[in-house]
Amino acid sequence: MFGIGFNELVLIALVALIVLGPEKLPGVARTAGVMMRRARLAWNDLQAEIQGDVDLQAIKQEFSGNIDAVREAARSLENETKALHDQLGEVVKDTQGQASEIEVSVAKTIGQLRSVATQLDEQAGGERDDLRVVAADLRATAERISKAEEQRRLAVSEPDGDAAMLPTIAAALPTVSVDSSDSGLDSKHDSGT
Repeated sequence: MFGIGFNELVLIALVALIVLGPEKLPGVARTAGVMMRRARLAWNDLQAEIQGDVDLQAIKQEFSGNIDAVREAARSLENETKALHDQLGEVVKDTQGQASEIEVSVAKTIGQLRSVATQLDEQAGGERDDLRVVAADLRATAERISKAEEQRRLAVSEPDGDAAMLPTIAAALPTVSVDSSDSGLDSKHDSGT
């Protein structure tokens, strides 16, 4: 280990025997053995720590490669998120345009229903109670449609509002058809409740 051969060890042992004497030599030999054992353990611990540092460097290199892959995946995910956000913006713009068209159409329908109800009231005069019932139903339908439209307007400001309001609007739109015949006006309607 230190380049000391057998001859040097014998010479050191003789000098120690002469200097220390035969009584103290066994205790000193034990102490030297314990110190040699501790030095050997310390040397082994140092080698293990150095090996651990080398392993730690390898692990760091491996993780740095993984970190680069994770960063690349994060960049890719961010790009995809931006693309989806842009597409969602376009869908929202299209939906708002369609909602405006629906709003105009609903306003026209409400106006037409109210106009027909007024005409029926005027034609009924006092003679035809069933025409008044139809006119009242048309007014109620116009009010339901108006309320549904107001709910839709409020829902537009909320996420997924338009999709949630479609069943409400559909329920508020009854099927009304008015046919004129020689006996007056016959009406067919579904109250849509």
